[in-house]
Amino acid sequence: MDEVTAVCAAVLAAVTAALTPFDGRSNRGPIENNFVVPNNTWLLVKSTTSLNAWFTRHLRCPRPTFNRIVDSIGTAWPTVHPALHHLNRFGIDDRVACTLHYLTHSDGYESTAALFGISKTRAYEYCNQVFAVVQLCFVLDTISMPTTHAQWEDIRTGIEAYGFPNAYDAIDGIRTTRRSLTTRCLEKRATKESLGPGGGCFLGDAGYKLYSHLMTPYTIYSDIPQDEAHYNTIHSRSRMVVERAFGLWKNKFRVFKAELLQHRPSDMARLIEVSLVFHNWFIEFNEELDNFEPEFFPEWMHTGGDTVFDEELNQVDGAPAKRARDMIKLYLSQHVSI
Repeated sequence: MDEVTAVCAAVLAAVTAALTPFDGRSNRGPIENNFVVPNNTWLLVKSTTSLNAWFTRHLRCPRPTFNRIVDSIGTAWPTVHPALHHLNRFGIDDRVACTLHYLTHSDGYESTAALFGISKTRAYEYCNQVFAVVQLCFVLDTISMPTTHAQWEDIRTGIEAYGFPNAYDAIDGIRTTRRSLTTRCLEKRATKESLGPGGGCFLGDAGYKLYSHLMTPYTIYSDIPQDEAHYNTIHSRSRMVVERAFGLWKNKFRVFKAELLQHRPSDMARLIEVSLVFHNWFIEFNEELDNFEPEFFPEWMHTGGDTVFDEELNQVDGAPAKRARDMIKLYLSQHVSI
């Protein structure tokens, strides 16, 4: 061993000896036992028919709706997971309740685990099991684009009830400072004329570019002409139908009020898909909504759109896009009142 090698070895040994006391593996803290406190609240609620209000408060749906959701998931369960052991304390209905509580609250898995008297790891596992069943068995049947002319016409007539003619959908990007990752992706897909029937249009806020097939509002300023203001009001009122749907969805599933705990984008996407299925089930399975009549909401209830930069507002594709919007403006001023 030469002199340089010997010096390096001595320095390495000295550094190792100096840092050893700071190594957590050599100075472990006292062992702590973490216990899960049993909680029989859920068992009591399940067995007591008079506690129906508990479901609405904690699971955001009535007991009959919850039971129908459990039936749907229970039927599809064997196609995704093996049958539960007969001695398993947590059945499919318990796992569905655990999942609904997690999705409809912003406190994470900790509060769900505490309510059902299980560990956080168990809550995470049960939710993922239900997520897998819903995603693999129900997403494609519940969430899809219209494929027939009749389906597109149902959307058109629904939007036209609020005043705007020949519109087949409204684009509502999620609020985010990284607009390039959301709104622009939506714009590339949703502004293609091939998405909807020919001759129709989509509605978007001022953050989108005006196309012949994507109608945006006129620029708002103090002396805006009356016909342009009239157009903007009806445009906003019609687009609000879709924006309110997003608002109802996010208010029901409050897990989106906090940062998502999932580490992979695919898991976050699955969470969104599953919540949309549950949202539709809440409406479809709730018999109290069978006679629901859509309301006409005042113009002040406009919720706004995406977070955009000033230079991206009120962009126009060209003269044909301007002419298309002006023709609709003329039609609205002559035939549609506020």
